Amino acid sequence: KNYMAPEIIYGQYYQGCPVDIFAMGVLLFELVFSHDPFVAACNQDKYFQMIVYNRSDLFWGKHLLSIPKSQSSQISDSLKSLIISMLQYMPNHRPSASEVLGHPCF
Repeated sequence: KNYMAPEIIYGQYYQGCPVDIFAMGVLLFELVFSHDPFVAACNQDKYFQMIVYNRSDLFWGKHLLSIPKSQSSQISDSLKSLIISMLQYMPNHRPSASEVLGHPCF
């Protein structure tokens, strides 16, 4: 369920590409942190709420505590901004596939 974009969870109309970008953002987060960014992309999830309310500082503050300090210092601001952009609540605020590939992180 954590891979599902909010528009799917709430039974709204959705387009495939933004939904896939969302799922890829979850996967990218999991590759870096070895755990999920949130349980579900819904209003009841405290970690997802941090993204919805543009509190990525709190989101990263909580998650960076879950990994060794030596590892957390290696996670670039560029990677964090890419992941947050991919996990945006509004589908039209997520990057396209070409924007992801063109991101400075890559």
